[in-house]
Amino acid sequence: AQQNHEGAVMRTDSNAASTAGMRTRLSRSASKALLQSHVIAAVQGFVKAISLGTKRWSASVQQDMLNFLTCLFKYRDLPEVAATINASIGSVTLEAWLGVLPQLLARIQIRSPSVRSVLHPLLTRLGAKHPQALMYP
Repeated sequence: AQQNHEGAVMRTDSNAASTAGMRTRLSRSASKALLQSHVIAAVQGFVKAISLGTKRWSASVQQDMLNFLTCLFKYRDLPEVAATINASIGSVTLEAWLGVLPQLLARIQIRSPSVRSVLHPLLTRLGAKHPQALMYP
């Protein structure tokens, strides 16, 4: 650091670059935390809307189910999001999943352990209660 004629300490270029890098890292972690909190709130809202839906085959319930799946597939690597999805998936009736069964089956071989931990038990429960639903010609 260098002092100017008024005695104030001036940053050198390396200190300024290091400070900018630190701000970027802090900004990224704050951004990730903010994204995670928004996704968790969205997942909780979708689950609430699905469970309060009066008709399980209504367009709004189906749209909420698809949005819920989007959160699962897109933000699966955020640990708290995966935990929230795992905790809340049981409150969605099994019959509600029948409307999005093709989307579930399309992702059956996904490599992500967090998605598989949700998907495989769900498909097993669906198959036990509605085996005819899993049969496609």
